[in-house]
Amino acid sequence: MAKKIDLLGIGSFCDENDLRGGLKRGGQSIRTIQVFSLLEKNFNYSSAVVSYENWRKNPFRVFVTFLKSIKKAKRVIIFPASNAVRILLPISIFFKNVFKYKLYYVLIGGSITELIKENKKYKKWLNRIDGTFVQTKTMVSKLEEANVRNVFLLPNFKVYDEVKNQTLAVNSFKFIFFSRVVKGKGIEEAANAFNYFYEKGHKFSIDIYGPIADEYSNKFSSLLKKYRKFLSYKGEVGSKEAPNIISSYFMQIFPTKYYTEGFPGSILDSFYAGVPILASRWESADSVIENLKTGLIYNFDDYSDMREKIEFIFNNPEIINNMRKKCLKEAKKYNPSKIINGMYKIIE
Repeated sequence: MAKKIDLLGIGSFCDENDLRGGLKRGGQSIRTIQVFSLLEKNFNYSSAVVSYENWRKNPFRVFVTFLKSIKKAKRVIIFPASNAVRILLPISIFFKNVFKYKLYYVLIGGSITELIKENKKYKKWLNRIDGTFVQTKTMVSKLEEANVRNVFLLPNFKVYDEVKNQTLAVNSFKFIFFSRVVKGKGIEEAANAFNYFYEKGHKFSIDIYGPIADEYSNKFSSLLKKYRKFLSYKGEVGSKEAPNIISSYFMQIFPTKYYTEGFPGSILDSFYAGVPILASRWESADSVIENLKTGLIYNFDDYSDMREKIEFIFNNPEIINNMRKKCLKEAKKYNPSKIINGMYKIIE
């Protein structure tokens, strides 16, 4: 009889340099790898992973690997992206009935609530697994309101190198955008809003870090050229180095247009760096950022309100700097070992 696997992870376990639709490893893969790695490290599980990365190149081989692994598993944790969940969730439930393993689903983001509205099968599927882990209290409430059972909070966390620089002079007005560079992350809207203040004589800069999506490259080049007096692209930075980069800035801007964001990694990076955030009010924003304590939140897709918040920042820089200590304090809530211990108690 084949030796049992204590823990099987299925998701995007891509290498740091693997390409994903024109992007290097993103938040989906980072969270997948860090959650699974800490479970392996802390609890001495015999484990294996099945990565569906680049499955289109050889779907048969990926499926055979999936089937061989899942037959031997005691516990299966799936980490599907919003598109992959349409296939991975029902197929994992089917084989759960055959091979009798425990099945858990770790969500990244909040798109599952939209899928439940579109198709009632998703609620039935979620209620047939042993646990659904979500990033924010907002998501816990949303799923419980939809009568989904066994929903557990698993906040975002990351394992970082030591942050070296956590002091910055008032009135520096160095802003950072630290995210994937795609249209939906709202960099165009933010640049347009900040340009209003540039034309009024305010002195500031916005540095952009992150992988550029292929389909957005030309548009982004035009944006940099149009606003070159205050907008610059600085390239990509590894996840562990993120807080050290962010810590030298006055504030992070996070003008996302994705309403179902979960707990974005760049927000956690900012907390560890001691840098407050100017963000749009996506669905879970108030579960992640405390307005006027760890950041400023403007109404979703309300660019008049965004501009008001930017004006407040320029007029009250000392308040923003006072938030730095609160951000550092907030970061302590997301201790990786403490969070993963909570998950272990549920799956064990």
